[in-house]
Amino acid sequence: WGGSGGGGGGGGGAYGGGDDDETPLLEELGIDPGQIVRRTFAMLNPLSTRAEDAGDDDLAGPLLFAFALGSLHLMRGRVHFGYILGWSALATFAMQWLLNQLAAGGDGTRIELYRCGSIIGYCMLPMCLLAAAALVLPTGSVTTA
Repeated sequence: WGGSGGGGGGGGGAYGGGDDDETPLLEELGIDPGQIVRRTFAMLNPLSTRAEDAGDDDLAGPLLFAFALGSLHLMRGRVHFGYILGWSALATFAMQWLLNQLAAGGDGTRIELYRCGSIIGYCMLPMCLLAAAALVLPTGSVTTA
């Protein structure tokens, strides 16, 4: 059977130069974890007004918060993924329509849909924190008179 010839093993021959020349998956998808963390901290501290925190809009962070909120609700035994995503989409469309109606000027500038989705999504962070607190607080501990 000789030592040369086809067969498995070897590695990398059919794929070219290996993994060194490929870009990371998150960068290829356009997801910047550093930007998500910066925008999250900017959302937690609304009094800081730094221009670089309000720059690029992304939808990876808002989707992360939507799935985190749904997962926190799921830990309480409630399946609300459809409600969260549906109402977020409806709020995004309504916010984009309303802002474009209010800012309708002659210069033709419009507010994009993904920017409104990013704003609505990052505003889900306080709801995620409240849902996480509801996991550890006893049920029915707060009552109104």
